[in-house]
Amino acid sequence: MIKSLHSFIIAVIIISVVQNGSLLVKAQTPLPSCASVGVTSQFTCSTQCTEKGDALLLFRGANGSNECSCSTGGKYCDDDPSCADLLIFPGSAQQGCRSVCASGTTVQAEDSVRYATATSATPDQAYFVVSCRCSGVEQCSDSILFSDRVDLPECADVSITSQETCQAKCESYGSSLFLGFEYESKNGGEVSICSCTGANGNTAQYCEDLDRRAVVNVSGASSLFIMMAGVATSLLVVMAMMI
Repeated sequence: MIKSLHSFIIAVIIISVVQNGSLLVKAQTPLPSCASVGVTSQFTCSTQCTEKGDALLLFRGANGSNECSCSTGGKYCDDDPSCADLLIFPGSAQQGCRSVCASGTTVQAEDSVRYATATSATPDQAYFVVSCRCSGVEQCSDSILFSDRVDLPECADVSITSQETCQAKCESYGSSLFLGFEYESKNGGEVSICSCTGANGNTAQYCEDLDRRAVVNVSGASSLFIMMAGVATSLLVVMAMMI
């Protein structure tokens, strides 16, 4: 299952209230399967939403796998959940998988980065690869897009403005995924490039300011204009000689 990074990241803490001067926190629980909560049809999905004072938004069923969502409460259950639905995230997949698996079962989690390389199926894209198995039974398996070198965000737009902010971004995913970072700044800090680094010299570029690519494009366009102007001048000289 392929996801984007932004759609994959969700809040673990959903309710915070202050009571008697102290902060109480209710943590989100993994999304249940529809089979476990008795949702087998659009009718039962609608019934569950109505019982919660909500309305049916979506019911999808195919090949014995169902998904049910309510208008306000969002997804209610899914027989084919994403790892995010189960609160299993890049950088902490082992812990998340352990929380999903029943006591006494064998926990098998994958938590890695598939880097963009010239020989990979997606040479411009880097992915987080996350999966969880309980005693060999798959609970979820996702490829989450980390970056696409063809469509990188500007560093300024994602709050990468210095070596420190680049380092903080890469470290936020945990040392199990990235070992370090690379930061390049040019034109007095106006142009930045931030990449996260892993083992064996692998890098996953996170952002690049468009100004740098625009400079390259303008330079190329200028060279083409100069070349065409030179050709036009030569033609004028030849025509003058023929008159």
